[in-house]
Amino acid sequence: MGRGEAGTRDRGPNMLCLCSDPMILQAARRSMSGGSTARKSLRIPVSVVLERRIARVGPWSQVQWEAVAAVAGEAVVSERGKATLVHEDDESRRYLWPGLAVELFPDGCEGYWYNLLSERPSLFVVCFERDEDEEGETELIPAIVTASQDEAN
Repeated sequence: MGRGEAGTRDRGPNMLCLCSDPMILQAARRSMSGGSTARKSLRIPVSVVLERRIARVGPWSQVQWEAVAAVAGEAVVSERGKATLVHEDDESRRYLWPGLAVELFPDGCEGYWYNLLSERPSLFVVCFERDEDEEGETELIPAIVTASQDEAN
């Protein structure tokens, strides 16, 4: 991919969408120019898409969640807010969560490197569960998006 191009990498059901945008470079410069006592980092705004699916094994069923996409760039990310249902069919629902960020730290380079060299490079979305809503469903709320498996654990 050349400078300023947008691309999509598809590896089966997990997809990572990259948006090469001058706004990302500006955000990187702003986040790296913090004070000398601050831990320097690169902060990339993202929105994530989480898929909720019912897995059936024999007579049992269980809710499964999977992060299926991440979209990067200030132009596509709004303030942190509630999920928006972006797709629904008989088997699954997909929700877009805006206002998150991938934060990369210089001391995490080794973990990022191993992730990039792995068979299936990934972003890790750490979530917590919210109690059941009016429909009796438990909601999953993304809290952290990282490129480091060590940080995700």
